[in-house]
Amino acid sequence: VRRSWREVLTRRLLPYYAGIFILHLSLTATFIAVPHALRDVHGIAAPQHWKFYLAVFAASLALTVPLLLWSERSAKPARTVVAGALLLALAQGALALCYLHFLAMAVALVIFFGAFNFLEARLPSSLAGAAGEEMRGAALGVFSTCQFAGAFAGGILGGGLLGSAMGIPGVFLLAGLAAAAWLTVAGRSESR
Repeated sequence: VRRSWREVLTRRLLPYYAGIFILHLSLTATFIAVPHALRDVHGIAAPQHWKFYLAVFAASLALTVPLLLWSERSAKPARTVVAGALLLALAQGALALCYLHFLAMAVALVIFFGAFNFLEARLPSSLAGAAGEEMRGAALGVFSTCQFAGAFAGGILGGGLLGSAMGIPGVFLLAGLAAAAWLTVAGRSESR
C-alpha cells in the first residue's frame, strides 16, 4: 500500500492533479465573481441569472464538442489538454479585462465553460491512462482530493479577493494566473 501511494504521487501524474485543482479553483472563483458582476455591474436581478447561465452553457457546447472530438482523434491527446488550459487562462484574463462589457463577458464565459467542460471530461480519462491499470484507483483518489481542495481554495481566495480592493477583476485575475501556472506544468509534461 505504501509503495502504491508513492507511485501515484509522481511528477508524471502531477499535471493531472494540478489541472483538476486549478480547474475547480477557477470554477468556484468564477461563480463567486460572476453573480456580482451580473447584479452590480449589469443590473440583472439574481432570480434572472439562470437565463444567462443557461445561454452561456448552451453556447459553450459549440466549443466543447469540437475539443472532445479533436482530443479523441489526436495522436497526442496531451496537446489538447494544453490547448484547453490555454483557453481557460485566456478566458479568465478576458473576464478580468472585459467584465464591464456585457457581451464581452458573455463571450469570455462561453470560452471558459467550453474549456472547463472539455477539461472536466478529458483530465480523468488522461489520468487513468497515464496511471496504468494497477495504480488507477489510487491515482483517481488523489485526483478527487485535489478536485475538492481546488474548489475549497477557489472559494476562500475568490471570496477574499472579492471583498478586497481588487474586487471582481481580482477574482478573475487569480483564476487566470492559476490557469497560466498550470499551463506551464502541462506544457512541460507535453514536451517530454
